[in-house]
Amino acid sequence: MDTGSLLSLIITPVLITIILSILIPMQKKYIVRNEKCKIDYKKSEIIFQWNRFDYVSIAVAIYATLNTLTLFFLIANGEDFTNSFVQFTSNQAQTWTFVGFLYFIIRISQILKGIKELKMHE
Repeated sequence: MDTGSLLSLIITPVLITIILSILIPMQKKYIVRNEKCKIDYKKSEIIFQWNRFDYVSIAVAIYATLNTLTLFFLIANGEDFTNSFVQFTSNQAQTWTFVGFLYFIIRISQILKGIKELKMHE
């Protein structure tokens, strides 16, 4: 494994730890769960508001975009996968694009489920 791939393997867990250290306390503080450990959407109004989760998703999207653009410019300038920067940016772009997309799907499904739950209890 070359330097760029190793650096990517080090940076990814660091960034994931930072993101989780931001999101887990918020999840515990603002998301109310019932006795079946399911989210109580009537008491957890923050799900339907702009919050820290959304800022984290924007940060992930910006980071993935910057890595993708950097990778594009490196390849456009004739670099190949033997270059450490190409290895790093390709690994980071793939990882964080996937994480951002996965988070987006989870967030949308959580909002839709919350709307459905609130309509059922009206």
